[in-house]
Amino acid sequence: MSAARHSAGFCCLILIVLIAAPAAPQIWAESAGGPTSALHPTRLRCDFAVDPIGIDAPSPSLSWMLESDGRNERQTACQILAASSQSLLAQGRGDLWDSGKVLSDEQIAVAYGGRPLRSFERVHWKIRVWDGRGEESAWSEPAAESSGVLGLGYEAGRVIIKVGSGQYVFETDWKR
Repeated sequence: MSAARHSAGFCCLILIVLIAAPAAPQIWAESAGGPTSALHPTRLRCDFAVDPIGIDAPSPSLSWMLESDGRNERQTACQILAASSQSLLAQGRGDLWDSGKVLSDEQIAVAYGGRPLRSFERVHWKIRVWDGRGEESAWSEPAAESSGVLGLGYEAGRVIIKVGSGQYVFETDWKR
């Protein structure tokens, strides 16, 4: 009889662990004060391309997709950070743009709202979102874009590609 009791107790313990285990990461994240949303922004795009070079708009469009560990998840808000360097972005400092939390479910062709970009400028950006329960996600992996010639005042130029010793060197002779 005691073996049967022991077996029943063990089965109850296993059942409790199986029921509680899926919630454990959520509980740990909440207790640590970190992101708690099941949503994850991924596949960041600028003007519908991955890390494009030569964007010709001072206010390009940004897009992303959402992945989730749960079902029926949706974005209710987002925050975009854009910085002039990877190190500033990693520090959470958007020197070009910090949108703050914006109530929006838009994920496609969201207009860049920071200071107007300059010709040949590199921009690093990332995003986080909030779900239907108001819980924020972790920041996305960073993305980047480089602008091309923006605005009037540039004479036609050319790009010279030099190939030597296995390296490609791009030189421009754009004139203002």
